[in-house]
Amino acid sequence: LAEAKKKYPEVREAAERAILKLRVMREQYSSALRNSDGNLPPLSMFRSQDLLRPFLLACNHSDAPIKLILMSLSSVQHLLNRDTVSPSDAPNLLRI
Repeated sequence: LAEAKKKYPEVREAAERAILKLRVMREQYSSALRNSDGNLPPLSMFRSQDLLRPFLLACNHSDAPIKLILMSLSSVQHLLNRDTVSPSDAPNLLRI
């Protein structure tokens, strides 16, 4: 997948933005967890188009390697299972 970094710079940039966003969200979740009364904060607080974007970009490249597409689809499924995809992103998911 090192090849993907070179051939698909927009995917790499989106992934880097997603990683930064996850770091911020992790801190927010930790803070919410510390301030909670024993209830876990909802995972829906991780909803962000920034997390979904790199996977959508990878899936929408017509010449992307199958390995990259499969990993992206698996990641999208993981995000869906954790309720971290906003309903407003449904049209983007249907285009994959």
